[in-house]
Amino acid sequence: MDNVYRDYTGSASITDPAIKALNNDYFTKGYTSTNINMRAVAYMLDTDVWSVYAGDKAEYAVGGPSIEMLMASYSEKYGVDYRARASRRTGYQISNNGGSSWQNYIYDMLSTSDSTYVINSISKANGMWVASPSDYHPDYLISVNWNGYVNNRDYSHLDLGFRPLVCLKSDVRLQDNGDGTYTIK
Repeated sequence: MDNVYRDYTGSASITDPAIKALNNDYFTKGYTSTNINMRAVAYMLDTDVWSVYAGDKAEYAVGGPSIEMLMASYSEKYGVDYRARASRRTGYQISNNGGSSWQNYIYDMLSTSDSTYVINSISKANGMWVASPSDYHPDYLISVNWNGYVNNRDYSHLDLGFRPLVCLKSDVRLQDNGDGTYTIK
């Protein structure tokens, strides 16, 4: 990520309301930043960079889910109350107990058996970047490791990869293939 964040100004580079909504708590609180972590997030949320993944059935593609999206999706699927909050302009903290306490990282937070949230092979990467800045340090983004550890890492870690996220158009339907995969209709 070291060679890509330099072309971005941070939160000012994120102007599309739909893309800002991915880190809604951050932008709703009026936070702004030119820190390295937010410049890297701007790269991950640049729909032009990730358009190769979009295709004609998609609204847009980005470099990965935001922490708000990840926590909401995981909570809905597993009936837990995981949350993310922008605690200051530096970035986000996470909670695995409905917001009773907040942390910068949590070991074994996500199930390793669900490849929707955690990579199931470390042959090419040990985890994925999340498109949200971490509160821990101005250079740190949030990441999800192969072992379910929701962590924060500085932008220079080369063992993490991107996991593009595609937002399908509202009229697109998915057909469940019964094997954990879906076909776009």
